[in-house]
Amino acid sequence: MVPEHFLELTSRREVGERLSAAISQPEGDDYIAVSKTVEQMGSGRQGHEILILVGLDVKQLSENARKKVRSKLVDYLSQLETLVTQTIDWEKSGSDLFVQRRELEEWGQNSLFRHLPLKKSVMTPAKEYFVLKKIGVGIATLLLVLSFVSYLIMQPEENHIESTDVRIVEQDKFPYDKYNRLLPQHCSISPENREALAELSTLCQISKKIEHPDFLTALRESYCHNFFLKIEEIDNLNEETVLEFVTVGHNLQTELELDRLTDYSLGERVFSVVDIRNKLRALYKAFNHESQMNKVCLPFFTDEDVEMASYLETVLKKGEKTLIAYLALDPKKVVLEVERDRKKENLEDKLKSLINQWELGSPTKQEKAKQELEQQLLKVCGKNNTSELIQCVQIEQVEAYQTELKMSQIVVFISKEEDKRQIYGLLGFDKNDYFDHKLSAIVAIRQALRELDAAINGTEPQPVYLPLFSNEDARMINRLKEGIKKVEIIKTENLLEGLQKIREMGQEMVKEMPKRELMTQVNRLFSEYQYPEEIKNYLSQQLKVFYEKSSRSVINNKINRLIKSIEAVRYP
Repeated sequence: MVPEHFLELTSRREVGERLSAAISQPEGDDYIAVSKTVEQMGSGRQGHEILILVGLDVKQLSENARKKVRSKLVDYLSQLETLVTQTIDWEKSGSDLFVQRRELEEWGQNSLFRHLPLKKSVMTPAKEYFVLKKIGVGIATLLLVLSFVSYLIMQPEENHIESTDVRIVEQDKFPYDKYNRLLPQHCSISPENREALAELSTLCQISKKIEHPDFLTALRESYCHNFFLKIEEIDNLNEETVLEFVTVGHNLQTELELDRLTDYSLGERVFSVVDIRNKLRALYKAFNHESQMNKVCLPFFTDEDVEMASYLETVLKKGEKTLIAYLALDPKKVVLEVERDRKKENLEDKLKSLINQWELGSPTKQEKAKQELEQQLLKVCGKNNTSELIQCVQIEQVEAYQTELKMSQIVVFISKEEDKRQIYGLLGFDKNDYFDHKLSAIVAIRQALRELDAAINGTEPQPVYLPLFSNEDARMINRLKEGIKKVEIIKTENLLEGLQKIREMGQEMVKEMPKRELMTQVNRLFSEYQYPEEIKNYLSQQLKVFYEKSSRSVINNKINRLIKSIEAVRYP
């Protein structure tokens, strides 16, 4: 029996748990219980009547106060006999597992109880609010008075009340068939096979081991037993009842799409829930590299399931699938996919951090630089997409980059050592020298190089944002050097000097007479060509490779820009 309206404030499961605790221990942190032995009329068997006061802070009570509480509860316990045998109409209420009585609520308002220290944690905030609104401030928790004629099944028979001691359970009377309707076939239980009962023992908090002769008795006395039989009797395994034993917050209904259970038969629902629980464990195990976890048999989720589901939702948070969709896949493949994505995300973070350190300009330019860096890595590593870059050995070099780079790092994406040395010489650095300028200066050189190469070849230049030279840069430099070699009057292997002379000759071609300093370079021309026009024609032929596809002014402008960007590094 429980106080009137009490089941509106708590679950039947909580009532059962309170009762189970009080049977083994008459005093706890927030309750005091008293009991007496009664004899069943007719059979002579004995049982117990238990009265429990819940909601007080027992640790704050003196021994004298505890004695007073027990004494008052004993007084009330003596009144139970009258209440049970004379007051309750068992024909109307005896079929219900819980009988709600106003008398118990009144007992809970005794002045002795009202002045005891309360332990508010006994109720959830929502339940406390309900009680305070319904009954009034000051007595909320003490109204949690549970009165159980527990482990006594009161039945009217021939004008007297008999109590049946249900602690004595005969093995052949245990309802194995009803339990088995809620278990997958491979988990069936019988007097010979009790393995599946181990999970029941944990779920129902049975203290006795399954091998103990009184285990079935303890199980039958638990809240679980009554709950299971009720579910089996009315075929009520649904998205709510499968969560009966979950005590923590969760979103399993959504993530596991439990509403689909209504479409199945009872057997299919049992199989589906057990299958989900085992797949949760398999995927959790795969992510944590744990040894094989024991499979479960019960179609009821637990706090452990919630914990595993929450963990999996966290590691799969950026996935496009729901948790139930991932459970349908091979756990090892899911782990590989997630670890790949995780490493890719880590690489993304590292590249972003690196680009930010290099101070390359606006967020847009930084993002472009990151994209270019990824493309360079793909080319150098021979990969097809960024998810494969985690296997690239060059990643270690990139990760080692700091704000200040060595020249050897600035040419890391160039394959040939000869091309690397050429850039060292062009910029006036040795390979182990730190590049002590702003890295945007390298970007300026690379961009000017592209614009000149595009103007010479009549194409459009592609913008660059990364301060690291590439094989493409090396090819452009080599094309410029080959073009300079074709000009007979330029006798230099130095790219910068050759560009300067090309610029000067291009400027002289539009004048009536060559400059005197240029005459010294073309002395022999005057023995062959007597007129300036002939000299200009000769120069035009010599510089054809540079000026054939773009105007002199455009080419000279691009040469000027490249020379200035190189000199800004060489002669800051």
